[in-house]
Amino acid sequence: IGLRKMNQTVEVANTPEMKGMIASVAHLLKVEEV
Repeated sequence: IGLRKMNQTVEVANTPEMKGMIASVAHLLKVEEV
């Protein structure tokens, strides 16, 4: 996903691979569609 530090913002493509990575750590993230 590319996150390194707390409170970091990252924009990634909305692909099935990224959705899976985000789902595995969803309890740690705030996800917004841009």
